[in-house]
Amino acid sequence: MRRADSGRSRTLLPGLLLAVTLHAFHAMAVVTVIPQVAEDLDGRALYGAFFSSYFLASLLGLVWAGQSLNHAGAQRILGLCLGVFGLGVL
Repeated sequence: MRRADSGRSRTLLPGLLLAVTLHAFHAMAVVTVIPQVAEDLDGRALYGAFFSSYFLASLLGLVWAGQSLNHAGAQRILGLCLGVFGLGVL
């Protein structure tokens, strides 16, 4: 059995932990803010659609990233996803 390259593991693990932590905080922020946003936009009827669209986008991004890992490598996909996430937050 071959051991994983420890240099790559040392840089990838903190990146993955950062990504999971950022996503968790972002999801908590969305859950906190959406009720007020729905009320401000008079979109109480669309309240469920706000949550559904956010979590659907998260799910589709996760599936895409999982499929892309085999082709482009984990570090490249993680960097791309963190960049897109950062742009979305801004």
